Amino acid sequence: RAAATAAAWAVQLGCEVAPEGAREGQQDQQWVRVASPKKLILRLHRRAAPKALRFMAQQHETSWIEPREKFRLRNKWAQGIIQSGSALRTPIFSRGLTGAGQVIGIADTGIDMNLCFFKDNARATPINRVDVQHRKIISYRHRGTWGNTIDEEGHGSHTTG
Repeated sequence: RAAATAAAWAVQLGCEVAPEGAREGQQDQQWVRVASPKKLILRLHRRAAPKALRFMAQQHETSWIEPREKFRLRNKWAQGIIQSGSALRTPIFSRGLTGAGQVIGIADTGIDMNLCFFKDNARATPINRVDVQHRKIISYRHRGTWGNTIDEEGHGSHTTG
């Protein structure tokens, strides 16, 4: 159903249906993409926004519209503040407690595997398998209905990183 909605909206908005994971591209590129069974993501020109908003607001499938901001790192000093209250002091790390060699499990919206925190240029992401040689992610369970290796929601990448 989401794919059919995306196709219909693409025609009405004068854009293309993008493949899963499409994020970047030429600045003038416009698209609509299925992010989950209940979520579409659109990339439109600013000048196309008023018409697109009017169209989307009139559709019975629409329950929420919001701008999607670009992610920016804003917590450069968080490790020190969390450990000591001072951005420059990391007493936990100073005692050798860095988390290296630890394995944890996280259930969330997904992880953006293109982020430097998780990417391993030498090994593929171990989706639905185990690879203890991967630099950061030894297994990424994905059932194909929610979450992915792009993480449109951003929450999984935030809590994991």
